[in-house]
Order: sequence, then C-alpha cells, then structure tokens
Amino acid sequence: MSDIWEYKLQGFFHDPPEKAVILFRRAHEQGSVRNVLQTLGLPDEQEFVRKADRMASAADRMDLPPELWHFRTDFLENPIIKHPLSNQEYDLRNLEELGDQENLDKLEKETTDFFTRLIERGENGEIDYKKTFLKFWRFGPRPWDANEKLYLGRLFGVLPADTRIPDHTIWDHVNLTSALAGILGMGKQPALLRFALGPVQGFIAQARKTADLWAGSHLLSMLTFQAITAVIDEFGPDSVIFPNLNGLAIVDLWIAQQLGSADAFSDNVLWKTRNSDANPLWIAALPNVFTAVVPLDQAHEIAEKARARVMDFFRENAVAAAKKMFGMNDLPSTMMDQVLAQTKDFLEVFYAIVPWTDGQDDKYGDQANAVGNDLAATKNLRKFNGLQQEGYRCSVCGEREWLRDDKDLLNRHNPQGTVWDKVDKKKYAKKDEKLCALCTLKRVWPELAKKDFTDQMKN
Repeated sequence: MSDIWEYKLQGFFHDPPEKAVILFRRAHEQGSVRNVLQTLGLPDEQEFVRKADRMASAADRMDLPPELWHFRTDFLENPIIKHPLSNQEYDLRNLEELGDQENLDKLEKETTDFFTRLIERGENGEIDYKKTFLKFWRFGPRPWDANEKLYLGRLFGVLPADTRIPDHTIWDHVNLTSALAGILGMGKQPALLRFALGPVQGFIAQARKTADLWAGSHLLSMLTFQAITAVIDEFGPDSVIFPNLNGLAIVDLWIAQQLGSADAFSDNVLWKTRNSDANPLWIAALPNVFTAVVPLDQAHEIAEKARARVMDFFRENAVAAAKKMFGMNDLPSTMMDQVLAQTKDFLEVFYAIVPWTDGQDDKYGDQANAVGNDLAATKNLRKFNGLQQEGYRCSVCGEREWLRDDKDLLNRHNPQGTVWDKVDKKKYAKKDEKLCALCTLKRVWPELAKKDFTDQMKN
C-alpha cells in the first residue's frame, strides 16, 4: 500500500521542471518525468494526480475564456517571465538555441540525473520516500544549494509553469499539486486552514532596548514555526502555501533534522557557516499567519495540535528564561506560579477552515477569500480572560507583576535584597529594573535561541 509521500512524489513529478523549454517540441509527460518515476518505482498518470493537477492549475492562474483555450506561447521564441506581484516583465532573450534536439536531450538527461542523485535510500537500498520528497522539494528549484551545477543555471529555478501566463514558476505549480495529491491519494477531501496568532504590535512594542524589539519579533516568528511544524511533520512543507517555506533557514534546519544530517546542503548555505548575528537563523522570517492545505477530516485536529505546540513552546521558554535570568535550576513556587499565570492566556490563537472543492463553479479565489473572512470574523469574537495582578508592575510593560520569590515584596516600591539584586546588570537587567515573565523572556531570548540553534546543528 502506498503512503502519502509516494502520492506526493507522483504529484510533484507529474510535470518536468523543464516543461517550458520542451513544450511543443516533445511530450512533456515523458522524458525526465517518466525516467524519474520509473527509478522511484512509482506509476504515472494516476487519476488523483490528474485531479490534483487540475485543482492546482485553477488556483495558479486566471480562467481563460473558451476562445483562448487553445492559445499557445512558445517560451523559447518569447522568453518572458513576470513578477507575481508587480507584474514587471523580464525578457530573457535568445533562448531559441535551447530548442535544438541535442540541447533538449542534454537537458532531459541532466534533469533526470540530478533528481536521481537526490533519491535517498536506506541501508538495504530501499527508497526512503519521505526523505526523497523533502530533497526534491528543497533542492529542485535551488540546485546550487545542494552543490549542483545545471546547464540552465539560475534559470532552472524560475521557469514558468504556464508560458501563456508566466507569473508563477513550475515549482509553484508542482508544490501545490503535490500537496493536493498527497491528500487526494489517501481518498480524502482537501481543505484550506488559515492559522494566526497574536498579539503582535503590542508585544513587540513593549521594549526598552533595541534587542527587546528584535527579540519580540523573532520570538513571534519562532512561535509561528512551532505551529507550522504541526502541518509539515505529517504532510510536508509543500502543504504550507503561504508563506513560501523553501529556502528559509529555520525550515532548512528542520529538513536537516528529518534527513539526519546537513550534508545534503552546500557549505555556501549561510545558516551552516555564519557564526554571527548575520546568520539567517536570526531573521524573523515568518509572519504571524500561515495558510495550509490539509485533509478536511483532520483540519481541526491539526489546528489544535498547532495551538498546543505554540502554547507549550511559549510556556517552556518563559520558565527557562526565568531560570537563566536568576541562575536557578528550579524556580521558587511563588515565581513559578507567576510565570505560569502570566503566560497561560497571553497568546491569542485563531484559525479557520474551509473545504477545497473541485466543482465547475468552485473557484480557489472564492475559497481563499472565504477562509480569510472566516478568520477575521473569528478574531472579532475575542475570548477575554482577566489576569489578576497585585502591587508594583514590570519596569518595561507596566502591565504585569515583576517576578519575585516572596509575594509580600510586590507591595514595596523598589525593595532591596531581592533576587533581582543578583542579576547580571550588564547582560540582563539594568539597576532597579524588575521584569515580568514575558519581558524576562524577551530579554533572555537571544541566549535561549542561540542554545537551541546550536544544539540542533550539533545533532
């Protein structure tokens, strides 16, 4: 019995990466598609793959009126690509020589050999379909990140999926097709899941130092990634259609963990080599919202799993930050109660789910708008849990109690002889600063994140 990763590979390789080049010159369903699928031991032209292709195509591009259904554009004669947002055209010029049979043969062989080298096998030579798919997804549009040099160079990563509407790449199309094929192959209905967390502006703005501002932004990005792992652990990174995860350092690190090694990545990939804050792992690269394609019957479970991962990550790091701040192995019970109370209901998590149907009158744009509107409506129904706080408040946010090991200290202005007197004043908190659990977390976050990244890269 096939598993989801086999279905996804069939969807990913239903079209060859070089489709735009070979179109009108040879059958694009053959060539590298046939060669790679045969090497993988997978069938082609399955009905669920054709359906996934149709649904992805409808989402990728505008509907053409019937009189233009047979309209054709030869990419080598008119090599135009467009920016998907600005619609700015880029004329690549002089690609007609690629259409020679010799060059087409070379391109087909090179593509076949490249993906064949990416195939992961176990100790007994059996194909590991999950690891193979992850490498196809990551390095397909960026061969140079795997130390591969292909004939088309950087053009290989931007070849259009549809030469008539060249504002999206073949990789955009096959990624969405593979996400849908994995679900349809299991006999399930796809759905759009939109997930958001907050608060954003207020949490970031409560800062006294530039480092606090960065820490708030980076921490929110990492919280989003924790939610995203609830999707990609089971359904792959192609299932997240916004934002595009390909090439993000934190996702690369996740892929390296799945592969069991970072050896597949070139040493030119910056997250492997830069030992400063210029390392892209320190970039707050993810927004506070994502959209994913998931099975409808599992969508609610996945969203709740994402919520749980966010809450657990936030709480565990708040406890770790307090221990780091005060140099404690265990927090006093009074302080632990504060940390748990201040983190319990601070984060806001919202999500909406809309079935993705495949009828003649069902448009992806309408369904995407529907899930966005549902999420906005959900945000308007805010659940409010009041946090009872007593005495003097945090020096930074002014909203929550400052952390202490003795409850009676809260009613004294700037008491001396507290745990805050032992805090490193150059590293963590200035003189007379006393912080709550959340502001402590932001102040210590750079060290916690560095340790986490270092441990992951060592492993």
